[in-house]
Amino acid sequence: MKQTSWWWIQSTFLISSLALLTNLPQTLMYEAGADASSWLEPAKALLKHLDFVYYDEPSVSNIYRPPVVPLFNAFFLWIGQENGVRAIVIAQIFVFSLTSIVVAHISEQIQKGTGAIAMSLFLINPNALGIIFLIQSETVFCFLLTCSAYFLFNFIKSNSWRHIIGCGCFLALTTLTRPTTQYLIVLLPLICFFLIFLSGARSRVLFLSIGKGIVASIVAAIIILPWAMKVQKVEGYLSLTSSEIRSLYIFDQLHYFNSYGSEISISEMNQELSRSPSQKLRLECDKMVQNSENHVACYRELIKLDTENLLNQPFQNYVKPFFNSMAHFFISGGSGNWHNLLLKDQKYLMFESWINIEQDEGISKIIKLFSSLSFAAILITGVCIVFSITIKVLSLIGIFGLIKRRNYAALGIFMGIILYFTATTLFLGTSRYRIPLEPYFVTFSVIGCSFLWQIFVKKEEDHN
Repeated sequence: MKQTSWWWIQSTFLISSLALLTNLPQTLMYEAGADASSWLEPAKALLKHLDFVYYDEPSVSNIYRPPVVPLFNAFFLWIGQENGVRAIVIAQIFVFSLTSIVVAHISEQIQKGTGAIAMSLFLINPNALGIIFLIQSETVFCFLLTCSAYFLFNFIKSNSWRHIIGCGCFLALTTLTRPTTQYLIVLLPLICFFLIFLSGARSRVLFLSIGKGIVASIVAAIIILPWAMKVQKVEGYLSLTSSEIRSLYIFDQLHYFNSYGSEISISEMNQELSRSPSQKLRLECDKMVQNSENHVACYRELIKLDTENLLNQPFQNYVKPFFNSMAHFFISGGSGNWHNLLLKDQKYLMFESWINIEQDEGISKIIKLFSSLSFAAILITGVCIVFSITIKVLSLIGIFGLIKRRNYAALGIFMGIILYFTATTLFLGTSRYRIPLEPYFVTFSVIGCSFLWQIFVKKEEDHN
């Protein structure tokens, strides 16, 4: 029965998604994706030069993006040829489908009979679903991270080498997709110890788990080492990212921190920061020879300046920007992608309206935002936000349900990942950066539904 329902859910999703895809122009999948070119151009260069270099400068290494997504994109560009971008999106649809199956297995292991519901909720999640039709990294990243969590979850139950090595391998691939998770590789032995402790294992098993975690971390390190060595040739030390992209991450943090903490819009703050000494330095950095010593040193100086600017603030100055960021991070529904995909006359309007609204307007900025949209856009936005809020409310109930059941291992894994990404997101709270967390919110919400059903429906049935 379980397999039959899963089959029908997957069939319905795949047919619906492919039907929508046939009505989308190929150019839209590329143009509507933020920073799509940074994921697609390395793939094109890889097909032409068989190396991670710049398309027009094959002698210069391109380390701006890690290798997994460019490799993924290059393969499907080769398969699709002139329809290569469409082929990438088709592949992302199937990757998303596989992710939902992993989510269903995790949910089923926590509470039997909930797999189909978890699968369905994940597949119709507007935030995660919308981005599969765009050239982005989040779909592949989410799949690999979910697989890593699945193996870790099973390791806590089995304490087997197969599961912890699987966790390490998928965590390494996740890190080679987006380096956000690199610190989890280092922390993996402690994570294993903590989760095994929560599961109530004996002391001998506890210390064995640290050893297995260390081996898994070493395996993960071996997998990421070739890329780190390639970056080292440019940066001068083992690293997974270039100074250039790290400088952009710090600048974006500073940009949103200043905007959320001020009374001006994100767009106005961007113009104000463009006149700052650090951004004048960025213009100088951009003019330098790519990957030269001066180029790298310039971006490192830029990182230093912006980091000092970000950190040298009174504590109270961080409170408002952080809570604004978290509100966007946890509540926003990802409707902007659906506007871009479905509403030709409203493309990019959601994003443009948002960044131009003053940050001191409170509830009035929401009214101002909605007043700039058509009825169809408001409807899409409303559905996305209601779905997001509903999932979060049910997730809170699910967390309480897991505590009542004393399933601390599952709670520790899911909450640990959510808190980790909350910390790395910091002031950049957007729905896009929440996509890797959607499997855990969905699982929490399904447990929440099960908990409510047992309290109200089953208790009523037993009473009668």
